[in-house]
Amino acid sequence: MADRDPLVPALTGMLVDVVWWLESCGDEEVDPDSAVKIMESVGGELLRLPSARRERLLQVLADLAEAEQDPARRDFLTGFPFAIGMVEDQESRGPGELRTRPADLKRCLEAAGELPEPACGD
Repeated sequence: MADRDPLVPALTGMLVDVVWWLESCGDEEVDPDSAVKIMESVGGELLRLPSARRERLLQVLADLAEAEQDPARRDFLTGFPFAIGMVEDQESRGPGELRTRPADLKRCLEAAGELPEPACGD
């Protein structure tokens, strides 16, 4: 990973932590509708990444999960790409399960006309 920008894993970890925080907040801490909108926005942006960037993000998430000592954060890191729809659904979800399911996110993006058409080679 010497040829990789060290900022990418740091920012990826922070992004996952923000989503994890939003997911774990009580309704009295963060408005649930606002939390879902933010998570949908994050997921939508990640789904729009070009194929090579998505693959890089998936690798960074896997690397972060492998190095993580906290079991709860490791589960969340491992489940994150499945939860936002970057890869096919996990057979079973653990503690890192998000409120916003991939199908829900894709349906919202399609309804808003924001889901891009798949490009050749993606």
